Amino acid sequence: MRAAHSLAAIGLTVGLLLSVIGPAQAAPLTGTVGDFSFSVDDANVPAGATVIGYTGGASATIPDSVSINSTTYVVTAVGDDAFADNTSLASVVIPGTVTTIGTRAFYRNTALASATLTAGLTSIGPNAFAFSASLESIVIPDTVTNIGDYAFYADTSLASVTLPAALTSISPSTFASTTSLASIVIPDTVTFIGAYAFASATSLASLTLPAALTAIGPYAFYATSLTQVVIPAGTTTIGDLAFEASPLVSAMFLGAPPTDVGTAPLGSSPVVVGYYVRFGAVQEPGGFTSPTWNGYTTQAIAIIEYVTIGDPLTPTEVPVGNLIPVPTPPTANGRIFDAWYTEQTGGVAWDFAADTVLADTTLYARFTDAVIVPEPPAPGTPAPGTPAPAATGSTVPGPSTIALADSGPDDPAAPMQGAVVLVLIGGLLVALGRQRRSIEPPLGA
Repeated sequence: MRAAHSLAAIGLTVGLLLSVIGPAQAAPLTGTVGDFSFSVDDANVPAGATVIGYTGGASATIPDSVSINSTTYVVTAVGDDAFADNTSLASVVIPGTVTTIGTRAFYRNTALASATLTAGLTSIGPNAFAFSASLESIVIPDTVTNIGDYAFYADTSLASVTLPAALTSISPSTFASTTSLASIVIPDTVTFIGAYAFASATSLASLTLPAALTAIGPYAFYATSLTQVVIPAGTTTIGDLAFEASPLVSAMFLGAPPTDVGTAPLGSSPVVVGYYVRFGAVQEPGGFTSPTWNGYTTQAIAIIEYVTIGDPLTPTEVPVGNLIPVPTPPTANGRIFDAWYTEQTGGVAWDFAADTVLADTTLYARFTDAVIVPEPPAPGTPAPGTPAPAATGSTVPGPSTIALADSGPDDPAAPMQGAVVLVLIGGLLVALGRQRRSIEPPLGA
């Protein structure tokens, strides 16, 4: 009886342990296909195969599917450390079936000069291509939404980077120490640039920040070659020393000043901060102050707009206190340009040689109607409206007019010709009368 109780207790204990541990999990299978090693889960074939190793030569093209134990798997990932510390791989082509490149996947691939990434990829892990000092360019497909910290860190030959249109943030140190990178265009979708993102990118001299950007992290552009930068209107945060050790001389802010500003956000250089005058403290509470803001000299910028007829003129930007450059005089059919005025009606004419800009200004073009003075007629030319004389030797025939040849006003034969004509007409009438009497019957017959 006592033995039965002991067996029951043992059974209960085993049951409890099984309920906690759960059913046994199938171990991942590994297989080698050609030069590649893969890991698969035969209980989850749709999850696909992950590349976990490579033993081939300088050029690798990852297949889009593999057969392991008679089961076909789509290759969906390059696993963590799959190609790490490979010193002979020079080029790799990753198919569109791969959605994930893992942590340190191509870490310290010192000979890797070319990596072809294909649409379908969505994530690049931390340190994925770090210390790949021969990598010269990278085009990241628009399907990628995440790039991990240090992903391209210290890729010292990397001179060209195309970032994906779907990217929303640049992680810390992603492109730090890419010493050959001279320019970068941040996609319009990016709202956040992390700490040290481009730190020590010592050749970086051209930077385009997106309108959607709201925050720049500490030291994000530390020790670059940037001399000027345009900060988008929506940027509200600039971290500590974001541009420290860069030769920055000007920073133009397109909107109101950031509300969250770290220590020396534009660095220690004597940077001139430009801002549109409408965002100044005089016009807007909390706006930029003059003559300095956060220790930097400020310069307000006014926008000059022109209202005219005909072809429009492009607005110009003029530092407050300066003269406006003389614009090209506008033209209008039948009108003469007079001057630019401060009001559409009334106002005063703007003196481009003396008047300085104090605020955003609109100038209005005024015109004078052109007066056309006719040229005097040449001698002998009939005045306008005078009918032209009839041609000599002709008349305009009327219903009862007989046209006669004109012998001229001084022709002595003219009277005789007229008499002859009258005699002929008279004889003709007499002859007609006689003929009529000869054919009419006598009265009373």
